[in-house]
Amino acid sequence: MFTVLSFLAWIRALRAIPLSIAFTFSSAVHIFIPLSCWLFLGEAIGLRRWLGIALVVIGLMVIARPFARLDEKLDEAL
Repeated sequence: MFTVLSFLAWIRALRAIPLSIAFTFSSAVHIFIPLSCWLFLGEAIGLRRWLGIALVVIGLMVIARPFARLDEKLDEAL
């Protein structure tokens, strides 16, 4: 059931944003799962995992920045 819901959410996201952005942000699962386990289940997160989370966040910021600028330019044009 959750697999079907996940697929439907993915299709809906692709209607709203381009695939290049949606696919990039799908890597956010590598941030949210460990942080959720840490917050709600009290699991320990090692240094390597924190570094991995930081690299994913940095990667998302690097990729999202040009798209944010493009969106601002499109808003100004309208």
